[in-house]
Amino acid sequence: MNKSRIFLLFFLMGLCSTSVAGLEISISSQKSTFLLLEPVLVRYQVKNIGPDSIKFRKSAIPTSFIVTDSKNKKYHSNFSGSYLGLPPAFGPGESVEGAVDLNIYGKRVTKSSSTSALPIGKYKAYLEIKLYGVNKKAMSNTIELEVVEPSGKEKEAYRGILAADSLRMLKQKEASYKKMLEVYRNYPRSVYNQYAFVQALVKYPFDDKRERAELSREFIEKYPNSEYLDDVLFIIFSYYQSKKDKIGYEEGLKLLIEKYPGTEVSRKAKNRLETIDRLKF
Repeated sequence: MNKSRIFLLFFLMGLCSTSVAGLEISISSQKSTFLLLEPVLVRYQVKNIGPDSIKFRKSAIPTSFIVTDSKNKKYHSNFSGSYLGLPPAFGPGESVEGAVDLNIYGKRVTKSSSTSALPIGKYKAYLEIKLYGVNKKAMSNTIELEVVEPSGKEKEAYRGILAADSLRMLKQKEASYKKMLEVYRNYPRSVYNQYAFVQALVKYPFDDKRERAELSREFIEKYPNSEYLDDVLFIIFSYYQSKKDKIGYEEGLKLLIEKYPGTEVSRKAKNRLETIDRLKF
């Protein structure tokens, strides 16, 4: 077999999803090269293609993206599957999808920063979900990624984000918030643009969940197809959950569906509306 055919074979293997006991898991990324600190967004889809309901291990549904660098160093940690939108049991034909920033598995960019990112280098990644039963788990396909150094205007935006984070570490929350929004406004074409806005939203200087929910709605209005919608919708859910207002959350989802037809946020809102009865308020 010649080299070109071997390359094609491994490329196609990276695109394929895998399935165990009727659970199909697939991950993908719109690109393979990312700037340092740029969100390494990987999309996932989990689907029950079998005839029976699938139970996950415990209610927390442990899941993990396994990330390995070129020296076989493994970056990974377990997190609740509820973040991915997975219910404790998965009926036939049910599916969930979304995106995760793999920088959550990285390390501090600088000593004075709390911001984590995958270091410069090449990586392989796959998603693992633990199923109900002893040592039962399902894994996705594997994808390859690379992180490189930013330059030019992108490096300016990158430094602005680090400056904002350093201010937050010094407990100057309002100054940090303004600096992050400054990056968002001054570099509209930067790969860090939406990231800066979401960081400002997540690290908003006030602990008022209502304020954060309103900022989330502002973000959705500007970016109804953003890859950050899962984070933003989670903030909105947290607001209604803190008020124990299931009806308000349901009405909010319906409004997003009506206001942004044919968009990612409309589709995600529909998915959340279908599983609202499984959520705790």
